[in-house]
Amino acid sequence: MRSRKTVRNKKFSIDLSYPYYILLFAFYPIFFLYTNNLQEVYLEQTLTPLILSIAATTISFLILNLFIKNIYKTSLIVFLGLIIFFSYGHIFDLIEGMKIFGVQVGRNKFLLPGSLFLFILFSFLILKTKIKLIGLSRYLNAAGIVLILISLFTLINFSIKNGLKVRETDAVFTQYREAGSKLPDIYYIILDGYARADTLKNLDHFDNSKFLIFLENKGFYIADKSQSNYSLTLLSLSSTLNMQYLDALVSKNTTDAKKRDLGIEMIRNNKVANSLREEGYKILSIGTGWGATDKNPYADEVFHYRQRSEFTKLLYQTSILLALERFQVGDADSVLFAFEKLSEIPEMQAPTFTFTHIVSPHPPYLFDRNGNKLAIYSKSFNEPEAWEQREKYVDQLIFINKKMQSTVESILSKSKIEPIIIIQGDHGTGSLGATPLQKVSMKKLKERMRNLNAYYLPNGGDKQLYESITPVNTFRTIFNFYFDKNFEMLQDKSYYSQYINYFKFIEVPADL
Repeated sequence: MRSRKTVRNKKFSIDLSYPYYILLFAFYPIFFLYTNNLQEVYLEQTLTPLILSIAATTISFLILNLFIKNIYKTSLIVFLGLIIFFSYGHIFDLIEGMKIFGVQVGRNKFLLPGSLFLFILFSFLILKTKIKLIGLSRYLNAAGIVLILISLFTLINFSIKNGLKVRETDAVFTQYREAGSKLPDIYYIILDGYARADTLKNLDHFDNSKFLIFLENKGFYIADKSQSNYSLTLLSLSSTLNMQYLDALVSKNTTDAKKRDLGIEMIRNNKVANSLREEGYKILSIGTGWGATDKNPYADEVFHYRQRSEFTKLLYQTSILLALERFQVGDADSVLFAFEKLSEIPEMQAPTFTFTHIVSPHPPYLFDRNGNKLAIYSKSFNEPEAWEQREKYVDQLIFINKKMQSTVESILSKSKIEPIIIIQGDHGTGSLGATPLQKVSMKKLKERMRNLNAYYLPNGGDKQLYESITPVNTFRTIFNFYFDKNFEMLQDKSYYSQYINYFKFIEVPADL
């Protein structure tokens, strides 16, 4: 009489106690991460991690079992390794900075050897146990199936409401025409999270006048009372690049996820670039890693520093790979690449419109003030904890200033025709924490909405500017002055919303 439960039919039998769960749990953490980031991640981005995880688990099982010769003990040890591997980043996030008796234990140099010690200890106990593990195997099989079914339900529910993002569309390069007239190159440079001078002075006690005076001496106009039109990057860029507020997008009777997809499409296939293409411009895009602006299938040419996808970086952050390899080195190289490429654009033929979204001085903190790459891990998302590291923010901003200064000098010196250059922060910083939307303080609004806004508009274009101009009017001004268009200037307004609900706004006073 057999002790293992089996399901039989005429063609095959399934042993329900066999340790299939190691493959289920090699699959589940990646699948869970994917189904919890469906708005940002394409299905194809998960395939390589899934294949590697399942292959590594299978190989580990086969090699270990050559020595242990007990599939149940081998599987449980492999399962323990999977738990430690995929939970490491989550645990690190919980204990980062924690101190015990004055010793900062929330660091990789403590957590990594501690994790290894626990793995060795529990592996030893598993090898020595006399307990039969068949029943445990059966329960872990069931648990793995249930967890995958829950994530699968999330995937199906999202797909029904929003459609499934399988892969990014291939680049569709549009032929541009050579312009006979002398048109200036146009550079639209977003420095993510770059705060206005008064915010830096009030919150950080940092005087940014050296950089601003440099720009003014070069001929830039600094809109020193500027505010961003929206508090979130996706909304801010969608609005500026289409020279309009997002009322039509907000009013659409659809889900927030679909609205965000439409916002991404508005950034990539935008009115500014399409109008400039009609004027004879070649459209260039420099990607630096953030999903919506990293690649653009509508640009004539895309420059992109090869680095991990957003999903792969997220996987690194949540697993033990966090301690073994510093993924932000690639992010740092991507920022440097963008500045280098900007300096090369003036040497290209034909008039060009170049857009780049440099994800800095926004966290993660990749550089010190001298440009040395930081070796220690720092948070990379929008948690207040990242913004609260104000000293690191200022240090990174100082380095970005230096790179921006050398880039401006290079562009101006190499350009045969005086270019148009716009340097903007898409929003300010966010160190004051999360609060209910209707209870957001004036201090927090000032910090988040006040942004850097600097223009180099040669041959009298700067005369059209004013100190409180907001980004929505940037290209209306440029098209009217340089291309004889007749765009009506919009009233300068600002709207605040939060990541938890992109499209629920409060209007912000225009004179923060």
